[in-house]
Amino acid sequence: MKEELIVLLDNETCDYEIIKHKQPILTLEDAKKYFEMEKTAAILILKSKDLYYGYIKCGVGKTDLKELAERLHCEKLKLASSSEVKKVTGYDIGYVPLVGLDILYVMDKEMTRWDYLYGGIGEEHESIKINVKDFLRIHKNVHII
Repeated sequence: MKEELIVLLDNETCDYEIIKHKQPILTLEDAKKYFEMEKTAAILILKSKDLYYGYIKCGVGKTDLKELAERLHCEKLKLASSSEVKKVTGYDIGYVPLVGLDILYVMDKEMTRWDYLYGGIGEEHESIKINVKDFLRIHKNVHII
C-alpha cells in the first residue's frame, strides 16, 4: 500500500519526504524523539451513526468528541473500534497512514498554520512529511474545523 501512496504523491507532484527511523513510532513518546509534537499529525478514526471520519489533529492534547460532534453536526461521535478501523482503513490502530485513505477527512484548523505535517505512513519504521497545501489539494474532501 505504501507503494500506491508514493505513486499518488508523485503523480500529484506533492512536496513530501518519507522519513526512515530506527525505532518504530507507535506512541507519542516515540514520536517526541523525532519530531516537534505541535507539527505531528495524529489521525483518529471516528464513527458517527452512519459515517466514519479520519480526524487529523495535533499529536498532543485531548479531543473533546462531544464538541467535535457539535461542530460536525452529528448527534454523537465515538472512536472506532479496532475491528472497525481495520475494516475502514485496511490498517491496524497505530499504523493508519495520514495520507491516501478513502475516508472523509476532518482537520483541526490549527494544523493548517504549519507548512508541513508529520505523520504515519502505515509502516512502523517510516513516517511522512507532507506540505499541508498538497495534503489538502489531493484530499479534496477535507473539512477544516
